[in-house]
Amino acid sequence: MKQFFIPYDLAKQLKEKGFNEPCLAYFTLVTEKIYLSDENLCTYQNLFKDYILAPIYDQVLDWFLNEHKIYVSHTFSWSNGFDGLVDTNDEWRLTGYGPNKYDSLNEAIKIALNLIK
Repeated sequence: MKQFFIPYDLAKQLKEKGFNEPCLAYFTLVTEKIYLSDENLCTYQNLFKDYILAPIYDQVLDWFLNEHKIYVSHTFSWSNGFDGLVDTNDEWRLTGYGPNKYDSLNEAIKIALNLIK
C-alpha cells in the first residue's frame, strides 16, 4: 500500500508549499515511516508539529489543479514506458520516461512544486 502515498521527501516539500488537505496517514520526522490515522483524517491542525501529512497521489494531483491551476499526470507508451506530464495552460512539459507511473509522477510533482512561488 506504500506506493499509493506520496514519498516523504515530496510530502515535506508539499507542506512547505502550503498543502494541508485532510489525509488518511502521516509521516514522523524520526522514522519517515507512514502511519495510518487511528480516528479522524489528519491535518496540520490536529498533528504534532514534527509530523508530515502523507497524502495519496490523487489528493496531490487535485490540489495542484484546484489550488494552483497546474495539471499533473502521466502518459504511457508501449515502446517507452511512463512519462510524467505537467501542464500550466501556458506550456506543458514531459519529465522523461521512467520505469513506472509512480516514478514518473514523482518527477512531474517535483517540476510542479518548483512552479509554485
